[in-house]
Amino acid sequence: MYRQIILKGFNNNNPYVRYFITFNENTYILVLRWNLYADCGFITISDYENNPIVNSRALVNGLNIRNNKLPFVLAFRHLNGETYEPTLDNISSEFAFIYNDEAVE
Repeated sequence: MYRQIILKGFNNNNPYVRYFITFNENTYILVLRWNLYADCGFITISDYENNPIVNSRALVNGLNIRNNKLPFVLAFRHLNGETYEPTLDNISSEFAFIYNDEAVE
């Protein structure tokens, strides 16, 4: 089943957020930061013990995160399939992470 992680609360007032997702009894920590200088967001993924899995990947529309330590592919997409890049004003309302919680890679 495909699941979405909506980026609730990630905006001008809060350019740093942390989300927890659980998959097959393992919890992963997704940290999102908006870099004002680069004018884009970055994601870091760690396991629950805060061991890094993915370090500072730019949040660009169409990003696919594959890693042998993650049991899924994490895709960053516009909710309606648009091709423009996210801004801090629209990232929480128009973009999401999508993954298949039944597919183990």
